[in-house]
Amino acid sequence: MKLADKVLIVVYASIFVLAYIASNIVFEMTTDNFGVHDKLILYIVALLPTGYFSFKYIGPAKAQTYFATFFGGALLWVTVLYIVNKTELLYYAAQQQPVTTTLNISKVSKHYVKNSFEGSKIYVDYDNQHLELLSSRTNYFAFQNKTSFKADIGKAGNGNYYVSKIYWQPGQLQAARGAYWHYWVYSVRYVPLFMLGILIVVLIVLYLKKNTDALTPKPAAPHQFWKIMLVVMGIVFTLFLLAYAALAAYLYFKYGHIG
Repeated sequence: MKLADKVLIVVYASIFVLAYIASNIVFEMTTDNFGVHDKLILYIVALLPTGYFSFKYIGPAKAQTYFATFFGGALLWVTVLYIVNKTELLYYAAQQQPVTTTLNISKVSKHYVKNSFEGSKIYVDYDNQHLELLSSRTNYFAFQNKTSFKADIGKAGNGNYYVSKIYWQPGQLQAARGAYWHYWVYSVRYVPLFMLGILIVVLIVLYLKKNTDALTPKPAAPHQFWKIMLVVMGIVFTLFLLAYAALAAYLYFKYGHIG
């Protein structure tokens, strides 16, 4: 791959990362309103770079080229939507003062991506509209039993809204974080058992390998590579198990229960 193409990829990835970091620092909640027309235009825009890379590095008149163009364009399109949305919100947030008001909550739900709990949706009535505000997983637990909350809210040019500050009640955010971590520890409770089983298998394999190596000549490089991979995997699993055990112990001693 040519240097210019590598630079193009790095620049785009950097823009995405900056938009992600900046929006998470500035905003508590945001809307994500795009019309069908806007989405279609942005998908066409996403097809341009994927088509360029596909035709250049796979070659024309190949099925893989068209698959990579349209499928890769769909994946890139998701990131383009994110960048455009967050950039617009950040621009308007820098240009105007938000309004401090009390937002009435009509509904709170979990936001799932492929059956994975990725965030929350806070439905509020504001500006004669029914807004769907995308927020964090912690905020689901903070507002699931609430009817309203005080916040700074602003409007962007494309009909999007953002909440830049939430006026938390004493202890509300800490309680929500505790509730989220209780939920997380309980929801992944089988993962440590699975990892522990894998770790035991890894230790057995390494033990048998050590005894075998003592009776045989020095193993070839590929065997050495897999041995290193097993050690690395064992270290990662051990660290996860220790972190999980520490978090579970903290929740138990602080709140009296884990799940």
